[in-house]
Amino acid sequence: MKPIEQLFKSRIFIILNLLLLLTLLFSLFIISSCFSWIPWYEDCMMQLLVIPFIVSPLLLVVGIMLFILGKTYHTAPLNKWFPFIAIGLLLFALLLTLRIAALINIVLCLLTIAITVRHFWVIKKLK
Repeated sequence: MKPIEQLFKSRIFIILNLLLLLTLLFSLFIISSCFSWIPWYEDCMMQLLVIPFIVSPLLLVVGIMLFILGKTYHTAPLNKWFPFIAIGLLLFALLLTLRIAALINIVLCLLTIAITVRHFWVIKKLK
C-alpha cells in the first residue's frame, strides 16, 4: 500500500470514528435531559425527536461509510457494526423513555406527513 493511501485511510477512519463518538455523546446529552436532577432538564420531551431524525441518519451514514471502507481495508468487525448496534439501542432507549401516548402521536404525525407527501407527489405526477 502506498504511503499516501495509508495516510488517507488513517485520516478517514479517524474522522469517521470521531464523528461517531461526537454523535453518541450528543445523543447521551439529549437522553439525559429527560432526568429532572440534571441541570439541562427539559420537561416537554420534544428534544427526543432529535434521535430518530438527526442522530440515527447520521449514525447510518457513518456506519455505511465504515462498512464500505472496511471492505477495502482491514478493520475490526466491531468498528463496522457498532454504528448499527448504536442505532438499535438508541431507538430502544427512546421507546422506553417515551410515554405510549406520545409515541402514538409521533407515529400518527409521521403517517400524516407521509400521506400528504405521497398525495402531492401523485398529483404532481398526473400533471
